Amino acid sequence: PFFSLLQQAVCAPSRTSMLTSRRPDTTRLYDFNSYWRVHSGNYTTLPQHFKSKGYYTMSVGKVFHPGIASNHTDDYPYSWSIPAYHPFSFRFEKEKNSCLQGGLG
Repeated sequence: PFFSLLQQAVCAPSRTSMLTSRRPDTTRLYDFNSYWRVHSGNYTTLPQHFKSKGYYTMSVGKVFHPGIASNHTDDYPYSWSIPAYHPFSFRFEKEKNSCLQGGLG
């Protein structure tokens, strides 16, 4: 049988739910149009907890949903020691296309 491992049908509420240990009915997030700290409460995130205990926390790639849902900062400086890093993906898209066209040489 198929079991869903998502808290919500869209990305931002699911990621917020996982990172705050709060269900979407607690965070009251069901879309991409609200920053959860303003909309639902200033909950401590998992990386924020580690940061508060002295760990150096970094966001590489998509951890929080980028944009309004994470205050256009991926929740920096609350959850992360440095601003989130998002690799430039266009280069990889070009490489993928060249590989599909026999460009591995």
